[in-house]
Amino acid sequence: MPDPDYLARLARHLCRTDLADLPGPVADRARWLLADTVGCIAGGSTAPELQHLREALAHDLNGGPVRVIGTDVRAGATMAALLNGTAATVLEMAEGHNRGGGQNAAQLVPAALAAAESVGASGADLLRAVALGYEVGVRFGRATTFRPAIHPNGTVGAVAAAVAAACIAGADEERMALTIRLVSPLIVANSWQIAREGGEARNIATGHASAAGVLADRMAAAGLTAESDAPGTVFGAAIGDAFDGAGVVADWGDPWFVPGGYFKRYACGRYIHA
Repeated sequence: MPDPDYLARLARHLCRTDLADLPGPVADRARWLLADTVGCIAGGSTAPELQHLREALAHDLNGGPVRVIGTDVRAGATMAALLNGTAATVLEMAEGHNRGGGQNAAQLVPAALAAAESVGASGADLLRAVALGYEVGVRFGRATTFRPAIHPNGTVGAVAAAVAAACIAGADEERMALTIRLVSPLIVANSWQIAREGGEARNIATGHASAAGVLADRMAAAGLTAESDAPGTVFGAAIGDAFDGAGVVADWGDPWFVPGGYFKRYACGRYIHA
């Protein structure tokens, strides 16, 4: 039976978990996730396709509070998250998690940075946002039975990004749950086939997820309404064959999934690593 209260319970956990409540390995991993992803963004920003993309979007990059990493460009939070999230996966060095969620850090860190830089948030607030967003991303990934053609990037990573942005904003439980409901229809149906073909547009999926996370938090702040169980519809019917909402919340904090991911040693897909 579907669990109608899982989002409320998830929001309660998120809003009542401070940085000091996180086990040492979880907080340490959040630091590494942040450092590793910033490095991936800085390196990826030098790729020709990113340079060409910035040129194509030049009229939209008219200044703002958030740095486009690896450049001297500043932009609004949503556009900066888009470009930084796209750059994060260009070099095939972005971390991942085998138990669910794909490359969550590449999608949530740009959103967390954009939200934090917009309001001058503290480093502690940023680390908390990264840790909690990552945990939710993995839990959504584990709870979803994806359709075979769907690549997870651009999907649960958008939820992770939205949670991170909402954490930075100091969202209460109602707004946190609303943000998750609002971001769910904004995900992309990214495919494995474009990854096999090496299409450069595949990296936009991570950038789009970052931007969608920032946008969803702004939508929640504006009071826009959403479907009551948008994740259930999107993850359980649109891009997946099943979604276990109760499983997202089950055993919160025991275990923590944040430390269980991997960092890449080589610039290639994880399937190629020995």
